[in-house]
Amino acid sequence: MKLREPIAILGFGTEGEYALEFLKSRHVSDITVCDHNKKIALPEGIKSRLGDTAFDDLSHFQIIVRSPGVRLTERGIQDAIELGRTVTSMTQLTLEEANDRMTVITGTNGKTTTTALTEAILRAHYGSKLIVGGNDRAPVLNEVMARPKHPVLMEASSFQYADVTHSPYIAAILNITPNHLDWHADVEEYTLAKSNILRHQKTVIGRF
Repeated sequence: MKLREPIAILGFGTEGEYALEFLKSRHVSDITVCDHNKKIALPEGIKSRLGDTAFDDLSHFQIIVRSPGVRLTERGIQDAIELGRTVTSMTQLTLEEANDRMTVITGTNGKTTTTALTEAILRAHYGSKLIVGGNDRAPVLNEVMARPKHPVLMEASSFQYADVTHSPYIAAILNITPNHLDWHADVEEYTLAKSNILRHQKTVIGRF
């Protein structure tokens, strides 16, 4: 993706911080951090919009990087999409860069354990070449770009994959039961977010 400025980062938790690092590493200078929390600590020189109205009007930005905790249904995000602005995420950018070498695991229950077991299996073959990230781990986009031939394993949450437009080369959904209904509108939306991991694959094999 061409990084057209100005760019907004929505949410400044762990993923927002890594998004800022990534954008600065790509020599992007016009960055604004938007967060509902008025008390977050920002690096010196970074523009910000903080407080209840932080996401209200995003039309000024060409690219909007959404952190997983920021709901897609935010009115400002929907208005920006209607205006043709690009809404992306660290997960989406990682998929664009490396979807053909990625294995991603999701599910309501068991994904952390399954990802750990899969990591042990893959490390026996790939050793230190394996890149591991996702969910509660740190984003791996910079590492993925620095190591363009190395395999990638990620654990995925519904928050991360709700709006992606690429699927990984290998994806697994372990199970889906009602969860995170304080974030998703209903079970149907939660299920769609989880199954989005498969939506753009050419081949799907599984037991239903």
